[in-house]
Amino acid sequence: MVDLTVSEGDLRERELLIRKRALVTQHRRKPLINPEFAYKVPRFAFEAVVEVLFDKRVNKELALYLRKRNYVLNHHLSVEILKKKLKRIGIDYSSHDSGDPNLEGEAIKGPYLDLPAPIVFESKYVVENYSLEYRIREYVYEAQSKEYSACIICLYDALNIIDWDKMRSLQDKISETFPIKIIEFSDFTGRKIPHRVLASLYSEWEMEQWRHGESNFVEFFDSTRMEGLNAALSGQRVSFLIGAGATMAAGGPSWDSLIDLLWLNELRGRDAMPGLTDEEAKIEITQIITDSPLIRARMLVRLCGPGIYQKMRAIVYNGINYTSGLPISIADLIVRSVAQEKLYEVITFNYDNVIEQTLRARGYTTVTQYTGDRRAGQGIHVQHIHGYLSPYPEPITRGMADSVVFSEDSYHARINDPGHWTNRRLMQAFSESVCVFLGFSMTDPNVRRLLEAAQRESPGQHHYVFLKAPAPAPDNFDLQMARARLMYLQEAMMAELGLNVIWYVEYADLPMLVDQLLPVAFEDEAVPSGVSP
Repeated sequence: MVDLTVSEGDLRERELLIRKRALVTQHRRKPLINPEFAYKVPRFAFEAVVEVLFDKRVNKELALYLRKRNYVLNHHLSVEILKKKLKRIGIDYSSHDSGDPNLEGEAIKGPYLDLPAPIVFESKYVVENYSLEYRIREYVYEAQSKEYSACIICLYDALNIIDWDKMRSLQDKISETFPIKIIEFSDFTGRKIPHRVLASLYSEWEMEQWRHGESNFVEFFDSTRMEGLNAALSGQRVSFLIGAGATMAAGGPSWDSLIDLLWLNELRGRDAMPGLTDEEAKIEITQIITDSPLIRARMLVRLCGPGIYQKMRAIVYNGINYTSGLPISIADLIVRSVAQEKLYEVITFNYDNVIEQTLRARGYTTVTQYTGDRRAGQGIHVQHIHGYLSPYPEPITRGMADSVVFSEDSYHARINDPGHWTNRRLMQAFSESVCVFLGFSMTDPNVRRLLEAAQRESPGQHHYVFLKAPAPAPDNFDLQMARARLMYLQEAMMAELGLNVIWYVEYADLPMLVDQLLPVAFEDEAVPSGVSP
């Protein structure tokens, strides 16, 4: 008997097939040979659009039109041409499979393009520019780890956005330690890229796609967002607001982790309780005490008394690494803003001295401020909005202890005092500069409240926040669509506070993005006097 049951996967395949057929039908109503693509891309997943456009069996007219003019849409042609070139000169090749679909290519077994064998060849399709250098370096690292002697990277510049002078400079820099050729698709294949066709397709899709919460993540990582931020910074003064993400990147705790560790230390203070794991202890604390971090922090202050600040400091500075990626990138960005005379404020919400120490390691003088008084001294002033704790063995002064915002009552006191210096300093930064939030989750109610107030006073002022995005889920259509819609809603909510969102997927991506802001050769610049306004 024939099994007539249909699996969920089969249903999904049929649904996608129906969408693609509908898409093809709509395309056929208009001439495909028009290189301007002056039609709206239907509201389906972008992958389906690309798959249909690149399917020569469906788009015979378009393929014929482009082929006659020596254009090609498919970047994989570079691999086919490579194989033909190698075959003509008698060099063997095989498939290189790294286990990562983003790092696959052809393994060339003989010397080629003046490079020693074995060589790995990779063809990259480029629609965004900001992470390109990072991806090239990632691929070089992969090639080295697989014991290749060299690599060739062929770039298909789909939207004509690659800075080839920068690519040649990158090639020269990498070649100092590992032989590499970064080549252009057109130069290597002799075929032209239909930039206008692809750009039109991309822009039409970009305009339509996210009004309807579709499933592809590409437009969230569009390089124009970084370009917009750099454009905004070029004409205004800038303030950097630094959250717990910078401390965490240096090996320190988040605010929630700090509270958890303090509670675990207090709970095990008299008894090691070997039969109770840390995770079980945290569950008991949240169930019996409360799951509100602010309330748990308030109880810790009552429990520990004045010794709370010594205990906090021990946890905050334990494991701190001043040479980690994000703090270094932030410090370099601050220095670049100083060199361009654009710095308005450096504001941190962390208790530690990570930013100051990283700046000092670069030869710059810093002034740590945790009270309303502007401390005298030349250098880069770092405002500690939630207080400051000096590292051991420096003493924790009364002023430092009073500056710390940790528990529910201290937080309420700060919110209920509009004239407090921290609130005034934040409002000035929000109103008089472009603010860039780094290492923030944007859940601080007071920051959100002040941003909203600043928007009412200066509705045309916009700021920028870097937020971590969920990883794409290409194998789960519904999950990816749900995540995309939530990201779209998050952007809309941030916009109400005057914030433009720049997304990153991996924590390692954030330093790379920060390094692209305010590009300037600052090594020979001196720090101007009176940096702080």
